[in-house]
Amino acid sequence: MKKVLKVQKLTAESFKPYGQLIEAQTFQPAIAEPDFTFWNNLAQLTNEGKVDFCMLEVVERERSFSKIERHLKTEEAFFALDGDCIMLASDPTPGEKYPNPEETAAFYLEQGKGVIFDRGAWHWLPFPLKEKNRLLVLCRQGTSDEDCEIVDMQDQGVTFEIKLASADR
Repeated sequence: MKKVLKVQKLTAESFKPYGQLIEAQTFQPAIAEPDFTFWNNLAQLTNEGKVDFCMLEVVERERSFSKIERHLKTEEAFFALDGDCIMLASDPTPGEKYPNPEETAAFYLEQGKGVIFDRGAWHWLPFPLKEKNRLLVLCRQGTSDEDCEIVDMQDQGVTFEIKLASADR
């Protein structure tokens, strides 16, 4: 079964089942001076222990996938640094080995914005809308070694295809 994911506008409400949206535009700056503007308390990671600051570089590729991952011990934040991309998300499925394909969604993440995935929320590598993108990733230290469960949905007969509106590319 091929599940087509139409890319949705990313809002705090549309992303709520999977985590939080990080965007300064919806908050009043804590400090606004002629030389700088500073926003604080945009979002909080509630992880135990040290937080790793990681860099992820993704390259343009076919907009289909079957693998998906989750982290049961940590929230994970992605922040688009140098371009827009498509983020993929699926509801947490406690006690289940696979996500529900009907609860899987694609979101348009603009440069300068980010998301925090809840513990257990399924996700996969972002798809850049240009040759390549870099994202800042924050997670509990050791997550990639100790808390990364990857499944292949082809084992369940499911693949995903991302559908962009023509205006998006």
